[in-house]
Amino acid sequence: MDAANGGRDVFQVTIKLPHTPYEIQIMVSAQEQVQDLRQSIMESPGTFQYSCFHLEHKGNRINDFVELSEVKGLSGSSELRLVEDPYTEKDGYTAWDLGGPIPS
Repeated sequence: MDAANGGRDVFQVTIKLPHTPYEIQIMVSAQEQVQDLRQSIMESPGTFQYSCFHLEHKGNRINDFVELSEVKGLSGSSELRLVEDPYTEKDGYTAWDLGGPIPS
C-alpha cells in the first residue's frame, strides 16, 4: 500500500481457493478490514460454501481485525490463500443461520 496517499488505494486481489473455481478476484479498498473481505467471500455466489476459514498472505495468517493497508506487502498484484478451518459447534450454527452447508 502506498502510505503517501493515505492508504486509500482500490485494487484487485486474487484469492486462491482449495476447491473449484480455485481462485477469484475481488476489488478491495486499503481501508477495508480483513473481516470485510471475508464477508465478501462468504456472500459471493461462487464461494458462498466457505464460512469457516482464515486468509493467509505469503504463508502468514492475517488478523481479521486489521485494515488491509496494515497487511505487510499487500498490493494489487498480491495473492491471498483461503485456508479452511475445522468447524466448531458455534461455526455450524453460524453456517446454518447464513444458509450455508451444515457440517457433518
